[in-house]
Amino acid sequence: MNKRLISICAAVLVLFTSTVACSSTGSETNNVDPSSKDGQGAGSDDPITLTVSTWTANEPGLSDWWPALVEGFEETHDNITVEVQQIAFADYITQITTQLTASSAPEIIHVPLPTTTLPAWAEAGFLADLDGFLGETDILDVWPESQGVMAWDGINYGVLLVDYGYVLFYNEKLLSEAGVDVPTTPDELRDAAKAVTDMPGDAYGYAITDDNSPNFVRDALVFVTGMEAPWVKDESWNLTDPAVVEAFDLWRLLGSEYAPEGTDIAQKRESFLTGSAAMMIEGPFYYATVEDSADAELLESLHITENPFPTQPGDVSHGLSIPASLDERTEAAAKAFIEYAASDEMMTAYSKFVTSPVARPGSADGLREREETEPIADVAAQAVPIIPPSLQNLRSEYSDFATLAADYLHQVLRGDGDTADILAEFEEALNSQGLTP
Repeated sequence: MNKRLISICAAVLVLFTSTVACSSTGSETNNVDPSSKDGQGAGSDDPITLTVSTWTANEPGLSDWWPALVEGFEETHDNITVEVQQIAFADYITQITTQLTASSAPEIIHVPLPTTTLPAWAEAGFLADLDGFLGETDILDVWPESQGVMAWDGINYGVLLVDYGYVLFYNEKLLSEAGVDVPTTPDELRDAAKAVTDMPGDAYGYAITDDNSPNFVRDALVFVTGMEAPWVKDESWNLTDPAVVEAFDLWRLLGSEYAPEGTDIAQKRESFLTGSAAMMIEGPFYYATVEDSADAELLESLHITENPFPTQPGDVSHGLSIPASLDERTEAAAKAFIEYAASDEMMTAYSKFVTSPVARPGSADGLREREETEPIADVAAQAVPIIPPSLQNLRSEYSDFATLAADYLHQVLRGDGDTADILAEFEEALNSQGLTP
């Protein structure tokens, strides 16, 4: 393995532990389904086993979707068996990287946070070029622009399954007891969080991710994007802009004064789920957990709505890719599986099980049939990504950016310094290390 490849592998490891990603071979195949029941299979009749790696097999909603996906695919594809390989999120990148390096990776790789993980995977030579395959489907014609996160240097290396807008989770009972309405502006968010925290008892007004994970930085960027703060301008960092400082100041106030301290993302979500925190901003997919796990009496008070910002911040998740080292027949089977996963049938099922928007247009329309989930669809239609796919340098160097960002944003959140001064130091550090957007 050459030094360039080693450095890419190291960077990807940092990305997934700080967020995902090495092989030096590629392959080209035709778009052949080797065993479909329409009789157009080609090649050997030997059985094929496809392994799909994921960290989500046991998550609410997804624990129903994966079996439905596998069952539906196997019913229409003779001689193909699909096994879902559950890997703990904390171990995911280490295990997949080891397998990719040894050319023994799963035939289908579930790609988390593709905006910032896929570039390193693709540049390292891990992933198969899917341009030809996708050109024979409707995906490139009908998918939203967010499919661009599955591309690098003009080549598509996977299919995006989910793009979404963050939503405001709120506890109606706690807000009512504090004498405030559901917030619709940043100022109202601040005032509502303060009012709940000031009440007698142990309830907090808000909850944030306050740890050293990638979610810590993303939580803060939600405020910057939602408040339309131009943190990048003319291909340069713009962190000292007054609007950027104002956005980080609001996040700082909520996190330091009106939220429990030291919560990782699971504890953040748990604090809302158990009624300990009145509000949080999270991905809409967590609503499936709320409906599945919240105490029945408490559930009546737990709702979601649009974020109290002028712009609705969004993100992407759940892409599917194929290793570059598969033989032709196995790669064709893997492509058929990905095409089925992206079908209207399975995208509709995903939206139903996970209460989440999906990339295929129209497949999540069922969210509008319920009052509780309609905001998910409304927000998704307006969402602006917190990390724009157009910021190519940021995407490729995200591990270094996130490491610096976590350091300086922890100073903002828990330190005594002025927010503007800390952000100025952050910007200087980015520039001194040659990191550009």
